[in-house]
Amino acid sequence: MFIKPGKYIHFKGKEYEVIGTASHSETLEEVVVYRALYGEGGLWVRPAAMWDEIVDLGLRGRVKRFTRVDDIPPETPFGIHNQSAPAEKIELFMSLFVGRDDVFAKRWENVEKGSNGYVPVCGNEWSPSCPKYGGGKMRCGSCPNHNFVRYDKSAVEKHLKGLMTVGVYPMSPDETRRFLVFDFDGKGTLQQYAGRLHRLYDGKKEVQVYDYVDVHVAMLEKMYQKRLRGYAAIGYKTKGTPQPLEEARAIFDERTFFPVYCADVLAANSEILIVSPFVAKRRVLAALNYLTAAKAKVTVITKPPENYVPKDRGKITECVELLKQHDITVKTKERIHQKFAIMDQRVVWYGSINFLSYGASGESVMRIENLDVAGELSRGV
Repeated sequence: MFIKPGKYIHFKGKEYEVIGTASHSETLEEVVVYRALYGEGGLWVRPAAMWDEIVDLGLRGRVKRFTRVDDIPPETPFGIHNQSAPAEKIELFMSLFVGRDDVFAKRWENVEKGSNGYVPVCGNEWSPSCPKYGGGKMRCGSCPNHNFVRYDKSAVEKHLKGLMTVGVYPMSPDETRRFLVFDFDGKGTLQQYAGRLHRLYDGKKEVQVYDYVDVHVAMLEKMYQKRLRGYAAIGYKTKGTPQPLEEARAIFDERTFFPVYCADVLAANSEILIVSPFVAKRRVLAALNYLTAAKAKVTVITKPPENYVPKDRGKITECVELLKQHDITVKTKERIHQKFAIMDQRVVWYGSINFLSYGASGESVMRIENLDVAGELSRGV
């Protein structure tokens, strides 16, 4: 029997690596040699005849005892994603960044002078009819010969391909707009700007704020966490992708998140990933009450003891060992800054709370259900 080497997952959820097959020296029975990808990484053998057995789980159906990870078909991502057709990505972009369609701007940069800015895209730019052609100066909007290029799919395609940096004029001719962009991170400023969005207007039903964060850059994520506390203070709810408002999820603080978070842990069916850069014994002991009751495989990623000052390394090592003793996989990674938990690659808890060391420091965390966000965060660690 040929058992292909590689990574396999047991029907109970744990992962193993098949090294190869061998024969028993006395009976010549073929066995599979494999090692566990958890705990101490023990080496095991199992009769090859048992490897591909079908296990009857009663009402839950029948499954293979071991399944090669590469043979598991990937889940189709939800919504618009990396594999979506270019036309779909362009359509999504234009549905979000809606403004004037009779003109758009492009970014320019003068490396020698160290200057940059945006100008309207004009079909007559630098032509003989352009005042700049003869060295003159005139604002594009005042030029009698301007021939502005329309904001369309072609412009967006160049922007997304990196051929041009496009700027949208969000104010429509009737002085209405579909979106606003602000650069801020303080709670007070956020409340001030958001308050303006809440002014009454005929036909207005809801206010949506699009907040973009690069979770792989520590400084940008830290700024976002400040804004998250501001959103929580004024009662905003979160959306992972555009969806009906009633499906939005809430933003919690360190006093309100635990009951919902704990329920998500206990409801998980296959896997739970907790990324907590810092750990504390008191919180670890409390967490074991619900982590050991979870039916899903639990993995914790935290900083290695060597990242702490010498006097704290023993405490951190003790916390790591406590988790391992309860069959929780612990992985260490240097210089991690993200703080999040993911259940079944779908439910995401993301914010500034360290789930295994949080205190009463005014932190916030949001809960969303989104496959794309879960995948992006998982790939980052």
